[in-house]
Amino acid sequence: MTAVSTLILAVAAIVSGQSQQISQQELLQRIESKQEMLLIDVRTAGEFRMGRVPGAVNIPLNELAERLGEVRPHPDTGVILYCETGRRAGIAERMLRDAGLDNIRQLEGNMSAWRQSELPIEKAK
Repeated sequence: MTAVSTLILAVAAIVSGQSQQISQQELLQRIESKQEMLLIDVRTAGEFRMGRVPGAVNIPLNELAERLGEVRPHPDTGVILYCETGRRAGIAERMLRDAGLDNIRQLEGNMSAWRQSELPIEKAK
């Protein structure tokens, strides 16, 4: 499947309402209560180092296909994805669904909205 085909499928999934979202406040509550979850930041390693949602792991979109074995959804929360604006997270969601995973949610507004809401951000040490 080409990158263009994957993008078209991701956009179609979002438009058709297949994409489930998690609100910023719900995710923040889960972080503050130290709930176990698989929160994946699909931005580049450089973007990740500059600031990320606390507890996120970085699997850049361009590495996701090779690193699918690392994606082990938490039984209760599944997988939560985000990128900067939603485009890459949508593509990542489609890739994970094509790989047979479900219970996938995207962070509402992604990192740009998280930052605008002045919610906690971890930076590289």
